[in-house]
Amino acid sequence: MSVGSSTDVGFGPGSAQQVSERVAAADLRAFSRRRAQSRRLGLLIFPMLALVVPQPFFGHPGPGLHGSGLAMSLGLAAIVAASIPTLLVWPPGPLTDLLFSVIPLVMGAGGIALLAGQLSTSGQIAVSFSVSIAFIRLPVARALGIGGVLTAGMAVMVVARNGGDEDSAATILLCVSVALMALLVRRSWEDQAAAERLTAQLQDAREEHAKAAALAERGRIARDLHDVLAQSLSGLAIQLEAARRVARRGGADEQLTELLDRASGLAKDGLSEARRAVAVLRGDVQASLDLLPGLVERYQKDLRLDVGLEIRGTVRELAPLAEEALLRGAQEALTNAARYARGSTVRVELEYSESLTVVTVQDTLPAEGAAPGEVITGSGLGLRGMAERLAQVGGTVQVGPTGAGWLVRMEVPA
Repeated sequence: MSVGSSTDVGFGPGSAQQVSERVAAADLRAFSRRRAQSRRLGLLIFPMLALVVPQPFFGHPGPGLHGSGLAMSLGLAAIVAASIPTLLVWPPGPLTDLLFSVIPLVMGAGGIALLAGQLSTSGQIAVSFSVSIAFIRLPVARALGIGGVLTAGMAVMVVARNGGDEDSAATILLCVSVALMALLVRRSWEDQAAAERLTAQLQDAREEHAKAAALAERGRIARDLHDVLAQSLSGLAIQLEAARRVARRGGADEQLTELLDRASGLAKDGLSEARRAVAVLRGDVQASLDLLPGLVERYQKDLRLDVGLEIRGTVRELAPLAEEALLRGAQEALTNAARYARGSTVRVELEYSESLTVVTVQDTLPAEGAAPGEVITGSGLGLRGMAERLAQVGGTVQVGPTGAGWLVRMEVPA
């Protein structure tokens, strides 16, 4: 029934065991709750002192400086002195454990000294209260030792003063009852903390199971992609390479051979992208915004897209899934610009602000080009997938006409 930290029950923020954030939060809540509960129980020291201290002054002999009176004076002083530390908050550690091993002994000895002077309930209250402190604060084995010594001492003193076995048995029963009540309180605190910790561990286990299931599903999708898309692109690249050689041997027009060269390069790039996508799904590698300059260069070279890239702010690493969402979104926006806004000027901006990372892809049609309202948007599945990717990482996407072209703005939290 004392105020202090609760390292003696095996939980608290000072634990060296590696745990998850959720389990650590549960431990911290249990630690804070134990301190609050100990503080409330510690307030019982005031009614205990109100019952113990005044009573000896109304009996005979009262506290004094000689003989039994001196024993009672020393007993009262010991009880009051041992009560003061219980009102303070002590940091966990060996010294605190030693202190709360001494407090019950000093308080109990004071109660026995009161019984030596006069047979009154004040000494019994002090001893039983010291036994409760031992069972609340200390390991059970140590509490049993201290509680046993104090109970035996009080029983001997009662027999010596009164000479009755019944009073001695009642005294022992009182201490045993108080010890059991204190032990039950302590166990309830421990069980509550253990239940909260187990709940947190169960939630962690469920998340890990969900992640494992997601990885297994991604592995299955990766195998399907490899079997279908990658193999088809490999066949297409081989056929285009053969067509290019036949065209050169047959003296075909340079424009045709150039188109075949570009188509072969695109097929090879598509095969590389498919393999990279398979690796990402398997968790082998992660897409990164470091690939954005190469992506822009490839669209500029292979698709003759008038595109430029500008990076503003201090470059920093993001969560892998966030970088992948921004990169794939930029790729989808550039593909749409090359497909539906041919001849436009495309500007890609990557901005690292204080709280956001923003990727903007904006195409601007020439003055004589088609009106923005005539831009073909296709099925919209690419834009929907872009929005879903960003939503998974807490990001957003804005898509729409600007008056002179089309704008795609994607942002994720920094």
